[in-house]
Amino acid sequence: MTVMVLEPPRLLPDAARVLWRSGTPPSKAGRDLEKGAEEALSLLAETMMPSVGILTDKRLPAYLDEYFAPKLGKTGHVTVLMATLGHGIDEYLSLLLSRRETLKAHMFNSAASESVELLAAWAQMREASRHPGMDPTSRLAPGYYGVPLEAQPLIVGLFPGMGVTCTESCYLVPSKTLTGVWGWVLRKRF
Repeated sequence: MTVMVLEPPRLLPDAARVLWRSGTPPSKAGRDLEKGAEEALSLLAETMMPSVGILTDKRLPAYLDEYFAPKLGKTGHVTVLMATLGHGIDEYLSLLLSRRETLKAHMFNSAASESVELLAAWAQMREASRHPGMDPTSRLAPGYYGVPLEAQPLIVGLFPGMGVTCTESCYLVPSKTLTGVWGWVLRKRF
């Protein structure tokens, strides 16, 4: 079982994705909200310290197997992921809120949420290049698809050098962190 911690590129969504995440259709945003999304992306680029932890093996560690194996089915390999944008995001978000810059904080939070999802997609694509002829299953995560939140600290424990912690209620710190597990299945030929 080999754990890799990578320093990925700084992946930023476009302003339209930030607007969608914020609850605003881009066609209805207006110049002020568009400018807010663009500013949020600029601030995010300066603040983020992305990091990705990946573990790929033929099987999950036994203590995770009970949570994920029934949902993954038969797979050739399994990948466990943790992606984070780092502690600077939470610090800057707190600063904006303390200044009562609510709209700016909302846009910044939306940009960071989109960015960490892009980071997970980047990691999955990177792993796909290492599994020719195979396709990933859906990404499962604690709290989704019937996987209990209690699996969260077990995943975090696989990546001790990344600076991510899990609270008693399974909340990830820094907040712009996500975890996931997916399997690799043989590509179907038609």
